[in-house]
Amino acid sequence: MLEYYMAEAVLDVVLGNLSSFIGKELGLFLGLDQELKRLASLLTTIKATLEDAEEKQFSDRAIKDWLQKLKDASHLLDDILDECAYVALGLEYQGVKVQSSCLSSFHPKHVVSHYKIAKKMKSISKRLEEIAEERTKFHLTETLPERRSGVMEWRQTTSFVTQPQVYGREEDVDKIVDFLVHASHLEDLSVYPVVGLGGLGKTTLAQLIFNHERVVIHFELTIWVCVSEDFSLKRMTKAIIEAASGHACDDLDLEPLQRKLKDLLQRKRYLLVLDDEQENWQRLKSVLACGAKGASILVTTRLPKVAAIMGTMPHHELSMLSDNDCWELFKQRAFGPNEVEQVELMVIGKEI
Repeated sequence: MLEYYMAEAVLDVVLGNLSSFIGKELGLFLGLDQELKRLASLLTTIKATLEDAEEKQFSDRAIKDWLQKLKDASHLLDDILDECAYVALGLEYQGVKVQSSCLSSFHPKHVVSHYKIAKKMKSISKRLEEIAEERTKFHLTETLPERRSGVMEWRQTTSFVTQPQVYGREEDVDKIVDFLVHASHLEDLSVYPVVGLGGLGKTTLAQLIFNHERVVIHFELTIWVCVSEDFSLKRMTKAIIEAASGHACDDLDLEPLQRKLKDLLQRKRYLLVLDDEQENWQRLKSVLACGAKGASILVTTRLPKVAAIMGTMPHHELSMLSDNDCWELFKQRAFGPNEVEQVELMVIGKEI
């Protein structure tokens, strides 16, 4: 059952990321729009068979292995989409306007990166086609089960700490809080990126920092925005306004929205957390650089390249938890915080 849920979760994320490129200027610019549409259709068809695969995997080892191959290939596709997002960020940083014309996509500065991405996309497309073809021999039935939650809802984060106990992140919290409270006053606008693999706890770390007593006291205004979904610059600006003001914002054009955001942040020592940011940075930065000295932005991202472009100092690399911290976390999830430890179950747990 675990393979099923993991495969479904990964497919949900990848399909959400694919939708953010399809029909948009970047997909057209890279010449991948039709390929992305085909992949989205293919993955949607595969996803429709997952419910049947869940039931049959226990009696058929081959189906269990197939689910693992699907999950691995989906992760690779997601990495390629991350690379596409990085290309967009790099172009924006260079002041290049992304256009859908064929001529612009063959600019000498960009043709190499376009070729590499296209080659990777062709390879993963072939791999997913083989996986899709393989499923036919299992005679899986296509169904359209009601989704447990939408992709965007699944990925949405908030500033509230939802974990009852967090293990192994005390040093990370202390280091970043010290910087935000003391060192950040040297910059007009400090950007501190936190980089780590998906699932390592970047969001949880950011939540702990956001709610830390020293941070709450130090900053006049604290703002949390989750940007892992398809955020245009306009939607990003509107989301920051709503998070900063606590009120819904009218659907204005970008220019009045940016003026409104500047009015909210003007001469304030604020902390803005951008959870899972990947693009829109250069045009957003010019608007955010209006606060008081010491205003800071904490960014979480999986991509060191994104951190290098956004950060005003070296990024903070989030490491794996120690074996001891992993065990403490496992015990909490498996037995609960107040359960009496059972020796036989402890032995099995440590083997896992």
